[in-house]
Amino acid sequence: MTDRSVISKLESITITGAASPDGSHAHNLHLAQERADALKRYMLDEYPYIDISMISTRVEGRYWERLEDVVREDPNVPGREVLLKIIMSPTHSDNIKSQRMMSMLGGRTFRYLRDSYTLRHLRTASVAVTLCYMPDTAAVPEPEPEPTVATTTKPGTKPGTEIVTETTTEVVQTPAKPAMEIRPGVWTKAEPATETVITTVKATEQIATKEIMPGVWSKPQVVAEIVTVTSTRQIPAQEIRPGVWTKPEVIEEIETVTETIQVPAQEIMPGVWSQPEAVVTETKTVRKPETEISPGVWTKP
Repeated sequence: MTDRSVISKLESITITGAASPDGSHAHNLHLAQERADALKRYMLDEYPYIDISMISTRVEGRYWERLEDVVREDPNVPGREVLLKIIMSPTHSDNIKSQRMMSMLGGRTFRYLRDSYTLRHLRTASVAVTLCYMPDTAAVPEPEPEPTVATTTKPGTKPGTEIVTETTTEVVQTPAKPAMEIRPGVWTKAEPATETVITTVKATEQIATKEIMPGVWSKPQVVAEIVTVTSTRQIPAQEIRPGVWTKPEVIEEIETVTETIQVPAQEIMPGVWSQPEAVVTETKTVRKPETEISPGVWTKP
């Protein structure tokens, strides 16, 4: 940027501010804009001969996608699989995602992201510079590259297969139950209002369809199917005064994984085939958050 010949070819400068997803969506956008404005002021002070009209700022709101990439690369994140489901949830707002992330495992997941500088790496501002070079008419034009075709098919675990993933989320509200006097002096325990967030992730490995003749395609054949259902029961956040909310409290989390593997028919003797079977395996994991039973003494999650 100190070379005047480069400055003369300068067409535009775009500064992008970004933020980490903890906190409210509106506050994160405000912080991202402040980072972009601060970098703009620095560039104008450092390079006063740049025309201010060439510099524009924008805010990067896709911080959840950036956090997903970082979490996938770090296998040590506590509750990593559950956190990825929260990040990829298509139904929750950014504020709900942020609240669930900060309350996971009694705050242990958020403390790891904060202390490992994962969140700090998302709080950035970047610069994109566009230069305009006039082509040399005497130069021989390079041949155009061969076109490439992008595909969204994910390879499966077996040759010739693909994995199709479907995610659904449901929230079930349970009203509060007041204490009831069942007999004189004996009362039932009052229960607060809760919500249960049920996230279902269905991953199907199947043999991809093939066009056996023009306009005629084979039927996809399922090889294996894994259905993961995560049910998180929690006391939802409450607005104690305008703009101030309590932290949602996770009561219990149940994860059920059902794996179905299709065993194809086998020829046990010439012309005699076994019956195709489906082997089903189900595992259930119940997790409760850490609870401080006395100062400095916590239950095991």
